[in-house]
Amino acid sequence: MRKAKKTTGISIIEYLKRKDPEGYYVIPAHLHAIRLVRKYPNVDIIQIDAETILLRTRSRKTARILLKQLASRKLLLEPF
Repeated sequence: MRKAKKTTGISIIEYLKRKDPEGYYVIPAHLHAIRLVRKYPNVDIIQIDAETILLRTRSRKTARILLKQLASRKLLLEPF
């Protein structure tokens, strides 16, 4: 049997474990992620500072897709 490969950093599951009090999945990302997120109409974008945005969506599937794309492009930030 093969052993699971250990990954460095935080896994995508950690982002999907909790929702905010309003029921949204919250994903912190770098500002350059806006270009990637614009094609998803059900994602709210909140700018925190000059380099950080929060992405909010109620859809777990959309959150998972975004997390994978952001992680592959190294635009994903650690959760708060």
